[in-house]
Amino acid sequence: MTFLPIVTRELRVTARKRSTYWIRFAAAALALVICGWSLLFFTQMGLGHQAGKMLFGGATALAWLYAVIGGIFKTADALSEEKREGTLGLLFLTDLKGYDIVLGKIVAASVNWLFGLLAIFPILALSLLLGGVAPGEFWREILALANLLFYSLALGMFVSSFMRSERHAAGLTIALLMLMLWLPAQIAHWHQQSTGAFELSLWFILPDVTRPLHYASDNLSRTSSDLYWGSLLGSHLVGWCYLLLASLIVPRTWQQSAGKISRWQEGAAQFTYGRNRERRQQFRARALAVNPFYWVAARARGQSLVLWIILAAVVMSFLISWLVDPSDADNAWVHLWPAFLLHTVLKLWIPLAACRRFIEDRRSGALELILSTPLTAGEIVRGQWLALWKQFRGPVFFVLIIDALLLFFGWAAISKGDGKDQLLFLSLSGAGVLVFLADLVALAWLSMWRGMKARHSYVAWLWCVVQLLVLPWLVFYVALTAGAMLIFLPRFVNAGGANNAASMTKWMEWLPHLLTSGWVLLSLAAAILTAWWARRCLQQQFRHQATLSYQPVKAGSPPPLSSAPVPPR
Repeated sequence: MTFLPIVTRELRVTARKRSTYWIRFAAAALALVICGWSLLFFTQMGLGHQAGKMLFGGATALAWLYAVIGGIFKTADALSEEKREGTLGLLFLTDLKGYDIVLGKIVAASVNWLFGLLAIFPILALSLLLGGVAPGEFWREILALANLLFYSLALGMFVSSFMRSERHAAGLTIALLMLMLWLPAQIAHWHQQSTGAFELSLWFILPDVTRPLHYASDNLSRTSSDLYWGSLLGSHLVGWCYLLLASLIVPRTWQQSAGKISRWQEGAAQFTYGRNRERRQQFRARALAVNPFYWVAARARGQSLVLWIILAAVVMSFLISWLVDPSDADNAWVHLWPAFLLHTVLKLWIPLAACRRFIEDRRSGALELILSTPLTAGEIVRGQWLALWKQFRGPVFFVLIIDALLLFFGWAAISKGDGKDQLLFLSLSGAGVLVFLADLVALAWLSMWRGMKARHSYVAWLWCVVQLLVLPWLVFYVALTAGAMLIFLPRFVNAGGANNAASMTKWMEWLPHLLTSGWVLLSLAAAILTAWWARRCLQQQFRHQATLSYQPVKAGSPPPLSSAPVPPR
């Protein structure tokens, strides 16, 4: 009898993959380059006594982001993909149980991601040699990061157990993950403010998976060790509850029409396409007159309903926080955060929706059939653009209206301040809106092109986010630190006495404006170049990518999970 046979097989298969070793090498090399450059900057700027603490904080933030997105990219589509391909039912022809499949899939999907996180930990340990970080704090952070990765993977597996659509599974995982990262801490703070308690209530922060990272420091762990260990244990148990629920759901939802959840999915499909046949026919006639592919891509209504809910939740959360603490509303700089968060939500949502249509049509072969008609590649891309405009014009205008209101109230709060502060506030607000609109256009072009190349929508989404949203910030960080070391630091070191102080004051007054200008120019350049490149690729290689089948499985590679022989128990 073999205990957990699928887990045993997946571990053996993973040990024979080259990607297992390359992922560890790439994660460690990237972390080493980032930390090494940051350490060079800290020492050159005379911050050597704080280098260990600052390096540990920055590397922990990157590891936190890496752990959070693990469930979105590795497990959110693990079981739903097997359902779409019809291979999950083959496993239930054996004596395998639900927990065998769930644990086997989570190991298969996440073992490489776990190795990448483990490869980062030795880089974090460099802060122990630099000083400023205690060994106990280091190990508490390691436990919290590993627990966060497990929580994210378990949540993605739970969502995948009752979903079929890849897009819906990824979107619901993102929404639930954002909610669980924000809601427990917010409820605990509201309860503390309403009761006047000295500390947060343990019962409200038990499921908070980010709370152990906050209480891992030596100062807080001495006085609030119960909050650290309580939230660590509570969130870990919640993760196991997700896996338990997934094990109970999978045997009941692997068929197309099984259980109440499938009936809910059927009702959701009717809501998406509409129940009124006459209205559907009217829209079909109007859309076909404009562009046939526009009707194919835009016939599903209500696609942005979840997006509207998230945007409304963000606005309501800031309104409630300002009502609880009215002093925040009088601070002009606080008005920039809601706009930044709303922009980020739309920037993350649009590429996921823009690449989905091409990925699904390529997978089903529908795109090849459409290309056999008189429709050209340019008309197909234009129809997709019209569908995106129909879906996102409401949310975009809503965000722009909120930006205008935030600018109005922020200007009212800063109108009596210094003229330089007013200029900085206006420049930041205007630059944010300008970069937001440019990024939306570039993300739409880029995600459509990535959708012609990727097999899964979350892979295309990840490349879009890294290429257009993450890479410019890394370039900006390198340029900023290099400029500080090569230009500003020698200028201040060579100056002396009063000239040094005067020069420092002058540069510090204009430094925010210089940084804003540099960020805007870099972001606009990245958006324009990315949009031009993606549009050119679509025009020249659309038909080739649409007819290009997926690469065959390499000789010697392991078979998929559902086709592997399962040893008897």
